[in-house]
Amino acid sequence: MILALSYIGLVLVLGVRPFYVHLNKKFLFRSIGGLEVPVCYALIFFLTRAIAHIPLRLRIRSLNARDF
Repeated sequence: MILALSYIGLVLVLGVRPFYVHLNKKFLFRSIGGLEVPVCYALIFFLTRAIAHIPLRLRIRSLNARDF
């Protein structure tokens, strides 16, 4: 449960940063580093992929051990 809430919180924090950059560019006419946005999206992608991949691999090993 704690891991799930930590994952949700981390994805929200990483997702809000590009939104903050966009709002600063649009309404305050300030440019904030351009490399941050792709980095945030890449971290979200790889984090989500790892979170999905690890339990699937563990389940496959468990099923192979049961010889299904």
